[in-house]
Amino acid sequence: MRARFAAAARLSGRQAPQRVAVQGVVDLSMSFCGGLAGFASGFVRRAVGFHLLAAMATIAAGLLLVAATRAIAAARTQPVELAPR
Repeated sequence: MRARFAAAARLSGRQAPQRVAVQGVVDLSMSFCGGLAGFASGFVRRAVGFHLLAAMATIAAGLLLVAATRAIAAARTQPVELAPR
């Protein structure tokens, strides 16, 4: 998401005709990559199987949950400096 905002910020400084052309190329490439991913996903599911994909997704979600819990715990243990009055 960060890269998307950076790209939008870079586009805002360009001239209008150039910005439209660049935005068109960006939209076309994003649509192509989305279509390619959708097309490839069927082959991946067929080769690996739905049950293995579901198991891998469960493991990935569990790892993300552990990482988020650790990050929250680490943020809570750090002292918070209050602004002077």
